[in-house]
Amino acid sequence: MLGWELPPHFAGGMGTVCYSLCEYLAKSGADIEFILPFEADYSAIDFMKVNPTYAEADTKITYEDLRKVNATSYGKVDITTEEAKRLDIMPFGDIHDNYMAKVAKVSVLGEFEVIHAHDWLTMRAGILAKQVSGLPLVVHVHATEFDRAGANDQEGGNPRIHDIEYRGMLMADKVIAVSEFTKNIIVNRYNIDPNKVEVVHNSIDLSTPHLHANSHDTDQYSGLKTLQKQGYKVVLNIGRHTIQKGLTQMLDAARIAIDLEPKLLFLFIGSGDQHLELINKAASLGISKNIFFTGFQSGVRVRDAFSMADVFVMPSVSEPFGTTPLEAMGFETPVIVSNQSGVSEIIAAAFKEDFWDVRAIADKIVGLARFPALANAMGRAGKQEVDRMTYSDCASKTLNTYKLAAGACV
Repeated sequence: MLGWELPPHFAGGMGTVCYSLCEYLAKSGADIEFILPFEADYSAIDFMKVNPTYAEADTKITYEDLRKVNATSYGKVDITTEEAKRLDIMPFGDIHDNYMAKVAKVSVLGEFEVIHAHDWLTMRAGILAKQVSGLPLVVHVHATEFDRAGANDQEGGNPRIHDIEYRGMLMADKVIAVSEFTKNIIVNRYNIDPNKVEVVHNSIDLSTPHLHANSHDTDQYSGLKTLQKQGYKVVLNIGRHTIQKGLTQMLDAARIAIDLEPKLLFLFIGSGDQHLELINKAASLGISKNIFFTGFQSGVRVRDAFSMADVFVMPSVSEPFGTTPLEAMGFETPVIVSNQSGVSEIIAAAFKEDFWDVRAIADKIVGLARFPALANAMGRAGKQEVDRMTYSDCASKTLNTYKLAAGACV
């Protein structure tokens, strides 16, 4: 298993999906060695081996080092070599090349039967490992560059990443897409044979570490809770502040909703290259007093935000799956998601709107704020839905994909 992040060191949903999927694959009998590009203490994980690609004699890389050079799963990976040297850290290109070379060496040392690579950062390593070992390669697509760029044309995003994704999926024996939405992009934008692509929807496991880290009794949002006692309602979004996430549209919806219901507060948890733009947009719309930006949060702060929120909104422009609505539903928080998301394919107890229809999104927010009976019923139904979800089905479909890949490998 080739991955670029794993809780507690992660930047988004891919890390949590990898964690839960591997746990359930192990329960189903899979023997996994998970290879990361950085070194960290994963001794608490007892269901698989977790190893860095750096041997004792090599320069040690930590997850914080990856953050410094913007080389996390959701970084822009455009930091210059000079900047990397100033930070006394290996440039992204060297980290990536080293990961690829070391993975290739590892692939021929163990008694492996399949290589499973997650997203573009590990695809080159997966291709090389397949070439030197002859093992079948499964490429798992959690997001494409089209999604990350929020683009509706062939020019969107980084052409280098497009090329890596295309080569990775072309060389793979099987491709796993996290939704039909993503499969459609893979087939129509990358011209990959649809028979090669298996859809394996993500699921939810509310016991994953990022929702329960430091889970002692605490009150991270006491100020907002005080306002809630005065009749205010809190609308939550958790995610990266990038064009993909549709947050400019959410602010437009907030403007409409606040005009109708002044006691609405919007809490944005996350960071990204659009962060300052969103702050400025809130100011230009005249709604800054109703908007709260916290920056990146994890662990107990995320847990408390989910449990405190009155409504959760994910208005993504292009979301391959989207696990945060499932997490919100686990806390009985009613959710609104865009139709342009994979998660909308598997949930019923949610409002679904097009990301661009800010009036409809605003109307749903106001409705949930004004009618507690509706919000409570929707929250309970959502909790019942996610309580029935497990990663067992994901693990079963993934194992079957491994078998199909082995049969396709010649």
